[in-house]
Amino acid sequence: MTEAEQLALPFVLNDIVTGEANSSTEDMLDNPLVREILGDGYISVLRSNFAAMEIAEEEIARGREKYPHYEGMINDMFLTLRPPSGRTPSGETMLSLAEQVYRGYCRELVDRAAQQWNGRNKKIDLSLGTSAEICIGFMEASYAAPLRSIACSIYLRNFVKLFGFNPVAGEDLGWQTWLTKDPGDTSVEEWVPFENWKGEVLEEEARTRHMLRQEWRVMRYKEQDGRWTS
Repeated sequence: MTEAEQLALPFVLNDIVTGEANSSTEDMLDNPLVREILGDGYISVLRSNFAAMEIAEEEIARGREKYPHYEGMINDMFLTLRPPSGRTPSGETMLSLAEQVYRGYCRELVDRAAQQWNGRNKKIDLSLGTSAEICIGFMEASYAAPLRSIACSIYLRNFVKLFGFNPVAGEDLGWQTWLTKDPGDTSVEEWVPFENWKGEVLEEEARTRHMLRQEWRVMRYKEQDGRWTS
């Protein structure tokens, strides 16, 4: 961001932050003066970030409804749900992909946090890679070289977890069949049953989650503040 943009940005966003704006965020970002000051590239980043904030808030609300006994902890998860920084080799970010990628990322972390917290522990470790991060990683890997069968299985298993359907079969088949025989083989009848390779697939998937871990993604309870931070 240039020095001029840094000076102009607070004036552009202040009314939104204070709630005094008469127009919506979208109207504000479409304002010709705002676009001239910030440029289309930065406007696109702001629009993406505002959309991500809405998704995170929606998934926090969903988590509160699903886990009412953990409402306080889930309310404090907003910063923990921020997407990983940086771009992939192909130039993508988590927020530049399909909306369900970031939504699924938030949902998995909220579910993990609720499953880990027993009401007494003061630390919740969410650092292991998510299904969203696994899918992004294998997407990028497939651009460089064909994926072997184990990798295809991990990619498909986590795609189904993330998006909720099996795109190859055209319908939900059940977890025991999520293993392609070879890259590019679309013959469902000739797939190898997942049970045959279950141990190897799950071991490699666990290793992949560890490789994709985000060390900052740990929540700690601060008693003096009475809230969780990350």
